[in-house]
This record gives sequence, structure tokens and C-alpha cells, in this order.
Amino acid sequence: MNLTYKIHLFYIILCCLFGCTVSQPTTDKKVPKLNKEQLLSIIYKHNNVLSYNTSIGKKWSDNTYAFVRKYFKDKPKLITKYTSLKKRTTEQITFIDKLIHQLVKKAGNGINPDTEQIVNPYEEALVEKVMLKERQAFDLEKRLNEYTDFINQEFDYFKLSKLTTNYQRNLRYKLLPSHKKEDFVNAYFKNTPLILALSHLQLLQNNILRYEEEVIKYMILSLVDKK
Repeated sequence: MNLTYKIHLFYIILCCLFGCTVSQPTTDKKVPKLNKEQLLSIIYKHNNVLSYNTSIGKKWSDNTYAFVRKYFKDKPKLITKYTSLKKRTTEQITFIDKLIHQLVKKAGNGINPDTEQIVNPYEEALVEKVMLKERQAFDLEKRLNEYTDFINQEFDYFKLSKLTTNYQRNLRYKLLPSHKKEDFVNAYFKNTPLILALSHLQLLQNNILRYEEEVIKYMILSLVDKK
């Protein structure tokens, strides 16, 4: 699968997510309507949205934690559980932040000061080296699974699916059924251009914060209903 096709495929997924329409490629040789630079620009914008969502999610998490500590002082067990969850959430977000910076530096050759964009956004081999050969993706997978397991065990009213299996529901695997045989590590980081690998990582950050939000909202609403 050539690079332009990979990026175009990702563009199709974005269009479907945001309710747009676009012609769907059926073979690796089909020429997309947008050129590589246009597609790259779209994915940069998409990544900026993900980054913004992560920032908002962090603020929501901090504000809600402060609220719970202030107004539910009579619920020490709740605060203890929430503190533990928030600590684990922060650890995962921070770990992924470090991966993003590492990939931008090692695979992307840093940021161009003139354009403020990654120097080599299409790099694949170095992404694979960092994430697969240096086993960073395997560490990420382990951390994500442990995070979901913690939520499901500590908050037994939740049975959240693992973040490392959600990728199989991605539209990409409906367009390319053969890729369903891949595991999390290979699906996200093998033969993957840097700019798309960053999208995957930022989306994982969004999903981690969403999981925390779901748990805390349910927990607070349950307490309010009892009053």
C-alpha cells in the first residue's frame, strides 16, 4: 500500500466520522482526489483537534477532582478511589506525551521552525523502529490494558472494553478486512507514517480521558441520586 493511499484512507475515515462524503478507493492504484500535501494538511488539523480535546479533558479532570474533594469530604472512600483513578489516568497521558515527543524527534527529525510542522511527517521505518523494535508499543499496550483492568476491577459497575481492542471497530478495518488479523501494535505502528502514528496516540489520550470521565460522572450522579 503506497503512502498517498494510506493517508487518503485515513482521510476517508475522518470524513465518515465528521459526516462528510468522499469517493472510496478500492485498490492501491486508485488516485485520490486530494494530493499528498492537501491530505497532510487535513490530518494536521485533525491532530490539532485531538490535541485540543486532550487539553480540555485534562482541565475537566482537574476541575472535577477539585470539586469532589471539596463537596464530598464525607466520602473518603470515594475520594481515595478517585485519586487512584486520576493518578493512573495522568500516568497514561504523560507516557503517551513522551512517546509523541520521542517520535517527533527521532522519526520526524523535529519541528521546522519556519513552518512549525514536523520535518519528516511521512517517515515509517523510524516509527517502526521506536514503537516495535524498541518495544515502546508493547509497553503502551500493557499499560493501556492495565488501566482498563483497574477501572473494571475497582469500579465494578463498569465493564469497559480494552482500549487496545477498540481499534478493531475502526472504519479502517471495514475498508480493509484483512487488517483485522493484525494486533494492536502492528495495526497502529507497523508501516505507519509518523503523522498517522501521532493521530493514533492522540486518539488514545482522548479515549483514556473519556473513560475517566464516564466513571466519574456515573459515580457522582449515583451519589447525588441518593441524596
